[in-house]
Amino acid sequence: MLTRIEPPRGAATWTSFPRRITRLRSIMLAPLVAGIPALAAEAYPEGSDAEMLPSVVTPTRLRQPLRDVPASVTVITAEMLARMGIVNVPDALRLVPGMQVTESSGNGILINYHGTNNRLPRRLNVLVDGISVYRPGLSQIQWAQLPVSIDDIERIEVTRGPSSPAYGPNSMMAVVNIITKHPADVERASMTAGAGDHGVRRIHTRVAGNFGRTSMHLAASAESTHGFDAFTDQAQGHDTTSAKRLLARSQTTIDERTRLEGEMAYVEGSNESPFKGDFEDYADMRLRDFYVGSTLTTRLSSRHELQLRASYSDHQTRQEWVACFPQAAYLPEMFSLWQANPNYANAIAAGQIPSGGTSADDLLAARAIVAIRGLGSAAFQPLCAMANQNLNESRFDVELQDTYITSEQLRFVTGVGLRHQRAQSQTFLGGAASNSLYRLFGNVEYKPSRLLTLNIGAHAEHDPIVGWSLAPRGGANLHISPNQTLRVAVSRGLRTPDLAEQHANFTYAGPVVSPGFDSNRMVRFFQSAKSPGNMRNEELISTEVGYLATAPAWGLSVDMKIFEDRLRHLISEVVTVAGFTPTNNNSTTLRGAELQAATSWSPDWSGFLNYAYLDNVDATTFWERTQYSRHSGSLGVAHSIGGGWRWSLAYYGASGNGDGESRYGRTDLTIGRRFLSACCNAEFGLTLRRLDNTVTTYILSGPTLESSLDSRFQTLAWLRASF
Repeated sequence: MLTRIEPPRGAATWTSFPRRITRLRSIMLAPLVAGIPALAAEAYPEGSDAEMLPSVVTPTRLRQPLRDVPASVTVITAEMLARMGIVNVPDALRLVPGMQVTESSGNGILINYHGTNNRLPRRLNVLVDGISVYRPGLSQIQWAQLPVSIDDIERIEVTRGPSSPAYGPNSMMAVVNIITKHPADVERASMTAGAGDHGVRRIHTRVAGNFGRTSMHLAASAESTHGFDAFTDQAQGHDTTSAKRLLARSQTTIDERTRLEGEMAYVEGSNESPFKGDFEDYADMRLRDFYVGSTLTTRLSSRHELQLRASYSDHQTRQEWVACFPQAAYLPEMFSLWQANPNYANAIAAGQIPSGGTSADDLLAARAIVAIRGLGSAAFQPLCAMANQNLNESRFDVELQDTYITSEQLRFVTGVGLRHQRAQSQTFLGGAASNSLYRLFGNVEYKPSRLLTLNIGAHAEHDPIVGWSLAPRGGANLHISPNQTLRVAVSRGLRTPDLAEQHANFTYAGPVVSPGFDSNRMVRFFQSAKSPGNMRNEELISTEVGYLATAPAWGLSVDMKIFEDRLRHLISEVVTVAGFTPTNNNSTTLRGAELQAATSWSPDWSGFLNYAYLDNVDATTFWERTQYSRHSGSLGVAHSIGGGWRWSLAYYGASGNGDGESRYGRTDLTIGRRFLSACCNAEFGLTLRRLDNTVTTYILSGPTLESSLDSRFQTLAWLRASF
């Protein structure tokens, strides 16, 4: 639900910081165009013009060439990641037009397609080999602890638009589908090691083999970084991030019609907290994630295929710190008063006499004042106790998918699924909360002629509180010529409120740790918050007009679109223990244009161009404009010199027009060389980076915050060997 819920900051800051709502002016859409990342353009196969474009499976669950897809899609290949010196998924997503990436700290990575709310980047889904890494309790994606290393990725398919019609409500704005390397397609053994500025360290090893009808590989990796050098009011940086991963993938051919695939991933790591207040220590976070999945696929005929998939994920977060507040803040009488009238409790905490409430409020206030006076001078002396934001989350998902081809003109994919999710936290939930969700989905591809492809799809899901929700999509692709396609798509995206939004019972309680006090004594901070429990789905209605073209003579592919996204019923409010009042009252409208272009004009030269234009119009709260760049994009070129040498040069930028948001710009120069021998292959690479701005500003929970680096220049070197 949010990157981090801030613990209380002391008597002077027990309530949330007030913010004025910025008046936004409406502006007309200016359909600017521009361009972005390579759509696997570095190795076009020979054949017709249409074959220049890759086939994708993510948008509709049907394998389709891009010319038939009812959505805009970006495909990033492993070759491009290596060529551009990209070493993590967040940096890879800077290659996606319209994707907003903000690094507030070494592990505070905030990613939204088309931006909007930087505190709650929860409107896109991330899949790794079909298993969602979207955490069900607080709607989080821990980008620094994804269960996959960049060395394990074969390709990334990003559907840039509502993906709820295919993957359900948590895929409201987009879906990022990370596909790892197939166990039959990797080397017998490989090792990668890298190091760079700001404590960047990474190592990756993999072994693979065939055992009868089974192919499998096992990969282990470790990464760490020191992050930024300083933060607002913090002289020294405290945001070191580390992650250790174990990934296994296998495929067994049972017979000529049936195969069984398995995936397992384990991640453990730590995220240091960049801030601490006057009344508490750093609230560092330790994480442990486990994922397991299996897919059974059988071909009933050459036109009919069934797929049964089951997966389970378990997430444990441990975040504990010492909080020291005046003893009066732990009085049961203050807790009871807060639950009845928070304004009364805040007034007493500020040393004032409250008024204006009911007679019952006055009675509770009198009891709190008597209790405070009973403590005497000790009421204002600090009492230290352990606070925590510990959380356990789990999800079990089973799905049956049926793909049927009736003819060359008509294809279907349909399916049913069940997901059970659970979260447990004394702090957030006062115990545990769970729900079970049922879903039906399908997509029909119909080609009435060579000139036209129609797609109609929908996803229906039942939530115990929200009830049934439906996310439909309709698209028409007009093939103007063999290498030109015009598409129109209208779709609905949804996000179901998470377990905390519907079931929150938010309190801080823990044992006393102050010397001289009973260490077995449990105390509870006086502020608390409960969810109203009646939240409805967030909603997006998206309209897109796109144009896709190829020019084989130049090795060029171009994909552009103009769009309007109307976001309604948004849950935008700040969620803290001092004020949990979520509503569905917020909205905004996003309009703009995007273009992605890639070229490979010779075997030795390739390039890409990205530019996205965005208007955030009529936002009802400034929070929905805290992550917003009117202009963003990237530009790059790569060249193979000969003798195993190659280089690439790229620029990534975002104008940073959001409230409190700074501009981002970075130039990367990567130089590498491959060494080939009879026994093994090796590659050395060096990436030099220059930041336009060493200071990053952003808003997370009230005032504008700042992260800074000592130098605008960074280096990263790596060595990879395979056998």
